[in-house]
Amino acid sequence: MATGAGMWGLLLASCLVLLALLALAALAVRDPQPGVDRRVLRAEADELAAEAAAIAEAAAVAHVRAEQARRVAAAAEQDRDAAWQRQEAAGARYQQALRSARQRRPAAAGTPTVPAQHQRDVSRAALTAYRRGEISVQQLRQLWRRAGDPDPAGHDLRDALDRAVDQRRAADHAARREHDVLAATARRAAETARIAEVAAGALAAEAVAAAAEADEAAGYADRADRDRRRR
Repeated sequence: MATGAGMWGLLLASCLVLLALLALAALAVRDPQPGVDRRVLRAEADELAAEAAAIAEAAAVAHVRAEQARRVAAAAEQDRDAAWQRQEAAGARYQQALRSARQRRPAAAGTPTVPAQHQRDVSRAALTAYRRGEISVQQLRQLWRRAGDPDPAGHDLRDALDRAVDQRRAADHAARREHDVLAATARRAAETARIAEVAAGALAAEAVAAAAEADEAAGYADRADRDRRRR
C-alpha cells in the first residue's frame, strides 16, 4: 500500500510540475515580447497541446486503474463478508459441541486411584483384548477394577465428546484466522481504491486545466498568424 501511494504521489507531482510549465508557456504565448517570431509562438502552442494530451492520457489511465481498484475492493469486501458468515457458523457449531459435551458427558464413578491417562490406556487395552478374544469377560472386569475405572465405556464416550469439541474448536479458530486475513486484505484494497480515486480525480482536473491552457495558447498563436498575414 505504501508503494502504491508513493507511485501515485510521484505521478501527481510530475503532473503538477508539467501543469506549471504549461501555465508558464501559455503566459509566454499570451504576452509575447516585441519581435518574437510567430513561429516560436506556434511551436510553443503545439508543445502545450502535446503536453495537455499527455496529461489527458495519464488521467484516462488513472481512471481505468481507479475502476479496477474499486472492483478489487468490492470483491475483497464480499470475500470478507463471506468469511464472517463462515466464522459465525463455525463459532455456533463449536458452542453447540460444548453444550452437547456438557449434557452428554457421563459422571466419573468414584475417585480414581491412578492417573486419568493411565486409567484410560489400561481400560482401552483391556477392552481391545476382550474384543479380540484374548481375555474373558471376568478378566476384563478384573482389569477394569484394578485400573480404578468401573466404567470404561463412559471414558470412550467422554473421549468421543472431547474429540468432537476439539474438532469444532479447531474449525472455529481456522475460520477466525481466515476472516482476519481477508479483513486485512479488504482494508488494504479499500485504501488502494481510495488513493487511486483521489489520484484519478486530481489528474482529471489537471487534464481539464491543461486543455484550457493549450486551447488558449493555440488561440493566441492563431491570432498572431492572422495579424502577420494582414501586414
